[in-house]
Amino acid sequence: MKRRSFIRNASLFAIAPTFLVACRRGHVYPVSLEGNNSNRGHLIREKFTIPEELVELQHKIVIVGGGVSGLSAGWALQKAGETDFMVAELADQLGGNSVSGSNAAGKYPWGAHYLPIPNRDYPPLLEFLKEARVISQDGKELNSEYLLHEPMERLYIHGKWQEGLVPSFGLNKNEALEIQRFFSRMNQFKDAQGNDGKRLFAVPLEFSSHDPEILQLDQITFHDWLKENDFESSFLRWYLDYCMRDDYGGLVNSVSAWAGIHYFASRYGKFENTEESHLLTWPEGNSFLVDSLKKPYLSKCETGWIARHIEVFKDGFKIYFQNLEQKKNYSVIAQKVILALPVNVISRIAKDILPQDWLDKSQYLHSPWMVGNILINSDFFHSINEEVFWDNVMYSGKSLGYVHTKHQLIQTKMAGKTTFTWYQPLTDDSPSAERKIAHKNSPEDWKRILFSELKRMHPEIENYIELIEFKIWGHGIILPIPNLIWGKNQQQFRKEIIPNLFFAHTDFSGISIFEQAFYQGFEAATRTMSA
Repeated sequence: MKRRSFIRNASLFAIAPTFLVACRRGHVYPVSLEGNNSNRGHLIREKFTIPEELVELQHKIVIVGGGVSGLSAGWALQKAGETDFMVAELADQLGGNSVSGSNAAGKYPWGAHYLPIPNRDYPPLLEFLKEARVISQDGKELNSEYLLHEPMERLYIHGKWQEGLVPSFGLNKNEALEIQRFFSRMNQFKDAQGNDGKRLFAVPLEFSSHDPEILQLDQITFHDWLKENDFESSFLRWYLDYCMRDDYGGLVNSVSAWAGIHYFASRYGKFENTEESHLLTWPEGNSFLVDSLKKPYLSKCETGWIARHIEVFKDGFKIYFQNLEQKKNYSVIAQKVILALPVNVISRIAKDILPQDWLDKSQYLHSPWMVGNILINSDFFHSINEEVFWDNVMYSGKSLGYVHTKHQLIQTKMAGKTTFTWYQPLTDDSPSAERKIAHKNSPEDWKRILFSELKRMHPEIENYIELIEFKIWGHGIILPIPNLIWGKNQQQFRKEIIPNLFFAHTDFSGISIFEQAFYQGFEAATRTMSA
């Protein structure tokens, strides 16, 4: 199974000082760290008072939040012919956790970096992917330029590389049979339908079966389900923890069994030129998709706008924004509002208009992540004299390893500089505890954590590094703990609590993947236009 998403949750970053680091041979390279900007991201915690000077604006529809959900809502409005709307985003870059950066080697992802083969039962997503030239206009094929090339994935285990991420080297017969039995069980889930005629697990997950015995899987942890079904191999457990870190920023003992099985049983998209194992990817990651979403209405988007407060005003709403860079305060009157924001932000800026018991906010935990982009000299590939894979992971490690951003470039011999993007979900402790540690760590601390695995894979790699850039996502992605996905909270937000106020975010699905973010945005826009 392939690594899937790291999408969502808009954040803002401040650049910390850059440090020069020398490896043991005297080679010097800079190391920098970016993290959440407390002046913006934490401003919503402070008491709000209406500023004396305000720039007043008016729009029919205002979308607050420029992550994938907010941009998908804007794309849907634009497609429907709506012209009087705006998108306001806290960060300086649109896209939430699907943003990208660049260095001397070219573009690289700062978060979500690929899309699995899409299922074909949600027409709006297919229409968007056609517009983005990902799917052919006749809908039969995927753009071969964006399909991940071979060799795809490898695992460093027992001092050697093996192709594929499921451990296969060093297992005894019983351990190998247990892994085989696990995947057989997942295929049974994938092929089965519920009594309501729906697939047991689907993407978007709202299309999944509502059979009570299947939804009950959301009430226990994946760990408990594995134990009940006698899946005990340490090799399998490591791999499943890796997968849960990948999509959810959690472990088998923290995510629900429904979410754990969904990871493996919800993908069934087929096209004429693809196999199930294929992925879609770009050097800049899912920032490619973000650019396609925002392109038709980019002039309607504002960045650096911090939503501070929303109130009911006449037959609509008034939203107060601040822009620290411009040193301006705005009030925007809107007939309708889409809050494409995580629950913890909505609960602060809209606390005066939402019911006290709107949601149980304790259910919404967001996993922190560290992402590192490592600029590598081309001499590195000559020194290792081995085939270059896209995804490179270490068995028993706590990270997701690294992806090679230039892997999509067809070439017989590596030339020029390249970037390795390293992903490290922080799962040793609770999300809040890990978040505190993450913000205390220095660039040198993160380099040590990075090298604890990377240098075991490539002992001499430090001699070929030209730059390391770290970014911390304090509130990375929603953690699907038991009773979140199919609990009462997720049904609550679909109700019209306040006329003409709508919600769109992967928090309200419980799984943070691109398709869910798109679904949330498109459906919110549809409800907005029909209200």
